[in-house]
Amino acid sequence: MYNVICSKVGCTVHNVEKVFNGVAENIFEDGLINWGRIIALLGFSVKVSQYLEDKSDQIVDLTVCFIVDKTGLWIQSKGGWKNVIVHFNSSSSSRDIVGWFVRHTTTTVATISLGILVSCINNLIHK
Repeated sequence: MYNVICSKVGCTVHNVEKVFNGVAENIFEDGLINWGRIIALLGFSVKVSQYLEDKSDQIVDLTVCFIVDKTGLWIQSKGGWKNVIVHFNSSSSSRDIVGWFVRHTTTTVATISLGILVSCINNLIHK
């Protein structure tokens, strides 16, 4: 699905920032923040990174900036990243689907979180 989105929106190495920010803003355009939308953004970030491998560092930076700026306070108010797993495990949806989703998104969240940590450390070192 995300590869199709990358292709349909014309995502290239020349416009990745504009396209990424446009999609990210679109996901949250109504002002509603929830774990599902955050995971959708992370999934999009991973796929854009795979689609445009040469721009993966830039995509991590774009993702970090967007998540910190636009959803950081919401994430903190919900108890932090650890609660994304609690949220999906307590959902009334099918346990099999939720289990599959949690296993696959936990890897994504961990990868992006590591990228956030590295980016923050680099920003502190270079200030």
